[in-house]
Amino acid sequence: MKKNFLFGSVYWNNTGKSLKNDKNNFSNTKLTLSVNKIEIPTEEQYYSIKNNIICCMLGYFNNLEEVCTMYSVHSKNIGDTISELYIKNGSSVFSELDGIFIIFLFDGDNDIGYLYQPLHGNSLPLYYYSTDDEFNFSTSLRPILKLINKRELNSTAAKNFLHFYYLVPDKNTLVRNVYKIIPGTYLVIDVKRRKCITRKIKPVWKKISLDFAKNNLMGSLKENFKNTFKNIDEQHFAVTHTKGWDTNLLLFFTNELTKNTINAVTINGGGEVNEVPYTKEIQKSYDNIRSLTAEVHNNLDQLVNLAWIYEGYIFQEGFFLRYELSKLLKNENITSVILGASGDQILFPSQGFRKIIRDYPDFRYLLEYIVRRHCTKERILRKRMKKTVRHLQFDPDIEMLIKMHGIILNYHGVQSIYPYINLKTKHLSRRLGFLNYKKKFYIEKVKEILPLEIVQHLSKSRNVVDTKNLFSFDKVMLSKIFNSQMIKQVLSKAQIKQILNKPEDYHLVVLQTIYLYIFDALFLIGDYDDKFEEFYLNKGIEDLIH
Repeated sequence: MKKNFLFGSVYWNNTGKSLKNDKNNFSNTKLTLSVNKIEIPTEEQYYSIKNNIICCMLGYFNNLEEVCTMYSVHSKNIGDTISELYIKNGSSVFSELDGIFIIFLFDGDNDIGYLYQPLHGNSLPLYYYSTDDEFNFSTSLRPILKLINKRELNSTAAKNFLHFYYLVPDKNTLVRNVYKIIPGTYLVIDVKRRKCITRKIKPVWKKISLDFAKNNLMGSLKENFKNTFKNIDEQHFAVTHTKGWDTNLLLFFTNELTKNTINAVTINGGGEVNEVPYTKEIQKSYDNIRSLTAEVHNNLDQLVNLAWIYEGYIFQEGFFLRYELSKLLKNENITSVILGASGDQILFPSQGFRKIIRDYPDFRYLLEYIVRRHCTKERILRKRMKKTVRHLQFDPDIEMLIKMHGIILNYHGVQSIYPYINLKTKHLSRRLGFLNYKKKFYIEKVKEILPLEIVQHLSKSRNVVDTKNLFSFDKVMLSKIFNSQMIKQVLSKAQIKQILNKPEDYHLVVLQTIYLYIFDALFLIGDYDDKFEEFYLNKGIEDLIH
């Protein structure tokens, strides 16, 4: 099964070996590269070599034709196209490309490499690990771990992980000395200076009038969707479908672009979270819909395979639903899926005072206390957990949503497509500001586009999975996990006692702590290194307790 994958090593002393190259692998004295893609419509190789530049790309662009026209570049091979754009305009041309992608480009004449992702990041992680001899990077943690003899938990990162809930909100990972590229940044690999430099992506927002933003918001979405749809195999694609505004607009756009059968996918989140009846009614308004459904199962042991797939990058209760989504799409031979993810964050982006509240968590907690005068026990517990990150450098919600879908879908051989994530729509939304508070302006425009028989069924989609009602906890098992030496590196004795006394009040903290414990057992101890190539692990949580 094909999936997107990138692993490479750049040698500081040109000590690499030139091996036999094929469509997946390249090597010389300066670097080694291994690439794989879900789909290659026009290329024989996954990378290209031109003018002593080696280049590869994962993901998709939504404005490549526009940029190529601007610089008069006409190569058919995407790798050659990126190389030519680089030759004409240098590395600054990367910031003009929009989409969800990773570019690796190595300039052999200047001994300099670039690992670039767009402003909002990519659907896959970019890990890196450096030694005295080489710089290693990968979209998967496992090839990096194979290079490390003694692995240690980064307990500081683990504390930040629990405090911020979704992810570790800086360049650190749960593994000491292994790092990741965060959204809004890219890496420059300078071989001559034997160092890796992190640089910020600084978008330039041109001044536009409010009327221009009002008149062009929906057009930007439709235009971007058309450009994005070109990346899709129309015989093997699906659209996720909820009762929300965003996925229904995308389903409507899809129906305008193709007369082929559209696979519309809805997952029953369990408990009180079931949108299948709503989507069934909506789908009656179309004559070319094939409805696909599945249901989240109440099996806590799923956490083992979820940790195996996500490799500790994120935690979010919604990944139980994405697990069922990915398995369903794989079984249906779907290779691309259109998602409504991040519509909220793009259409009403944080800026000004709202950005300050988002980026400075201590200030946010203070405002919550003053305004709301109440918080859940779990929220209070997370707030009191020690953290070292005082200022967030990116939007954690967008990063979580992109990675929550992207990692697990890619693992199952499915390319995730995010039409709402594009710079034009974000630029227009920034100008609308509070006029589009809670997407009010956008929703009124959607009502003008969609037929009334569809609009009458729509409302805001909220939690997609009900983990509190799905899972019950074995208190004996919890006691073993929470009193382990590994968890004691992350939680204090008082916190452990507080959680174990009434775990149902802290069910997401409990799930995330079990997830951390599983990550340590699978990736740090080393007992499962010989299983790294296995797709799923036939293990339960009890099997991992040591």
